[in-house]
Amino acid sequence: MKMDKNYIKELYDDNLGFRLHYTIGEFAGKSTTQYLHYDVELSFIYFIKGIGEIKIEGKKYDIRDGDLILLKPSELYHCIVKDGMYHERLVLYFNSNLLQSFGAVGDTFFEPFYNRKDGYDNKISKVLIENEKIDTQLLELLELVKKSNDVDKLVSVCKTVEILSKIRNIILKSLAEEKTKAVDNKIVNNVIAYINQNFQCDISLEDIAKEFFVDKFYISRLFKEYVGVTVWNYVIFRRISAFNDLIRTNTSIEEAYLRVGFQNYSNFFRLYKKHMNMTPSEYKKKVLCK
Repeated sequence: MKMDKNYIKELYDDNLGFRLHYTIGEFAGKSTTQYLHYDVELSFIYFIKGIGEIKIEGKKYDIRDGDLILLKPSELYHCIVKDGMYHERLVLYFNSNLLQSFGAVGDTFFEPFYNRKDGYDNKISKVLIENEKIDTQLLELLELVKKSNDVDKLVSVCKTVEILSKIRNIILKSLAEEKTKAVDNKIVNNVIAYINQNFQCDISLEDIAKEFFVDKFYISRLFKEYVGVTVWNYVIFRRISAFNDLIRTNTSIEEAYLRVGFQNYSNFFRLYKKHMNMTPSEYKKKVLCK
């Protein structure tokens, strides 16, 4: 259990194929406004209580009690909960171990989660979650993972797979129906696409403004509104996420930071530690020793 500011975060990371993080308390929105987040695994956030907003790759979703947000690896997101508001949420992270024994069938199982454009169709509404009784099952899962015996751990894995199956069915069904739409902006979408294609290069806000024939101050304001951070912070975090991807393939730190667009190690080291709360060497040791 981890106490941070006015809220408590409980971490359950020792389950086969999935991790569960449970957060409860008065969550300060200001504590997250400077940073983007991304996950290296498929994940979803279930908002039990607490009105807020989540911005995913420039798309804005309003959050209400009972909503679920689906995230695939590499989607950069920014979550804000109103200051001083009681907040409660569950986050589940999934890795390949969960369905590894099923081979190709297991891979097919996850296709609906991945087969969508970044930032689109991330939200599943409370109504759909309640109709499938996923809300009840998630709370049951939380109680199961708190127990340490092997029987409950096995049951928690089974329940997790059942929850994933139900969410998958919702996604497949919604392909032919009206989806929950995000609020987005064409200019911001184009800027994000440009950055994602060119972040390895030496790009600046001035370069982006010239590319799209738009005033740089206008772009800056729009980008912050829809993404949650500045253009430069988005570039930095996109580079960091790409660096982490390379490190997980056992690329050397020196080769990786140069390949993703950082010019010198000292600047890279400072930015990496600021955004990741660990050094590049600590991250490499963490992911390669699993």
